[in-house]
Amino acid sequence: MTETTSPPGLWLSTESLLSNHGFNDGDMPDDVWDALDAASIPHDEIDWHHVLRGYVRTMLLPASPHRVEVEDVSTSHNPIRATKVDGRSVDAFLGPDQLGPAMRHVGVLVPMGQLVEDLRQATTGLHLAAAELLDRYGFDDGRCPEGFYDWLEARGLPDPTRAEWCAVLRRAVRAALLPLSRFAHIEIRDVDAIVHTPLQLDRVDGRPVRWNGNRATPDHLAFFHSDIAVTVPWSDLGDLLARIRAGDETGEGWTWR
Repeated sequence: MTETTSPPGLWLSTESLLSNHGFNDGDMPDDVWDALDAASIPHDEIDWHHVLRGYVRTMLLPASPHRVEVEDVSTSHNPIRATKVDGRSVDAFLGPDQLGPAMRHVGVLVPMGQLVEDLRQATTGLHLAAAELLDRYGFDDGRCPEGFYDWLEARGLPDPTRAEWCAVLRRAVRAALLPLSRFAHIEIRDVDAIVHTPLQLDRVDGRPVRWNGNRATPDHLAFFHSDIAVTVPWSDLGDLLARIRAGDETGEGWTWR
């Protein structure tokens, strides 16, 4: 399935969630590639599947009138696919029409200017979005980004263990992302997960957040997902990791800007 990009930008449709070859078969669209060339952003430093999954979770899923559960897939094709829609199991190999009129498909456009800027930032640091807290597979399923591995390798530093990365991610979210929220008080809970995200949204202004399958359903949090995001440079994450390795196990002493 080929995504359209007119007006300029990246068009994402829920139809792609029900297709093994959705989202341009997982490939970066040619016009995005051209935009990166024009902006002198190196392609080989971008994990396109990571970027694509982030947009699906922060922009496309919140726009759907259905409760869509997704999973990340390690593949050369579509890297993020629906597993359930309103509680009904689906199979990406059966295509976007498998639910018939029971599913109303929607789409969103990521403007090219925003996309290019996000991709520029993706080469220099960890992009954190509040909407990731609403998904058990958020923050790229709790994986350490390739860009951070590369940053550490260039400095002769060892890769983080799973426990170290979880500590880095938890502290970065609390210190860099949550202060940007318009809500007075956000509580997130640590999740002892061997895989998947190590933290999830728990309460907002004292009100508990309900979870339905792999997605949170905060009905009272209209637009929670909107424009709450930040990019933490690799160098700052490196400082945080060094602090954790020096004995500050949770990175509590690390502050950001």
